Amino acid sequence: SRNDPVKRPTRCLTGSEPTTRELAGRLDRPGELHEVRLDLLTDLGGDTYRLLERHGPRLVVTCRAGVEGGGFEGTEGERLAVLRKAARTGAAWLDLELFLFEQGATARLDLDRLGEPPRLIASLHDFEGGAGRAEQLASRFEGCPADLAKLAVAVDGPEALADLRRLDLHNARRVVIGM
Repeated sequence: SRNDPVKRPTRCLTGSEPTTRELAGRLDRPGELHEVRLDLLTDLGGDTYRLLERHGPRLVVTCRAGVEGGGFEGTEGERLAVLRKAARTGAAWLDLELFLFEQGATARLDLDRLGEPPRLIASLHDFEGGAGRAEQLASRFEGCPADLAKLAVAVDGPEALADLRRLDLHNARRVVIGM
């Protein structure tokens, strides 16, 4: 079952395909997990959602807001509608910005109505970085009910990467990325 805990490190292949056809080419290749960036697709529509349904158990789906480095150009309500529809495709994971959890906006996705909802990732991206910034941001994850916490921060060298290894995101399952 896709709700079983991951017992070993898992690789996730991420792309930035601009079309559903190009995305299909990547998803048809084997891989443990694939991240799908709906915010970067220029032709998001029925074909996209059918593709997600076909590959759902191996997908991490997101539609990243501009403030988090994403390309979605619609309103926040429209973006949440895309995420709600993606959640209904059977995707294993839904990657949501931490601020959606902080604002209680995840309730607007109606995930409790799904028989087997996707597991949730709370993501936070910091493109500025700086001394002590990662520790400050990590504290925001405290009390977050997500299944996995993901913090991606800008780093300026190997010493900053070493500091990231010591971060506590207040979640047993976490991913920390130095950008």
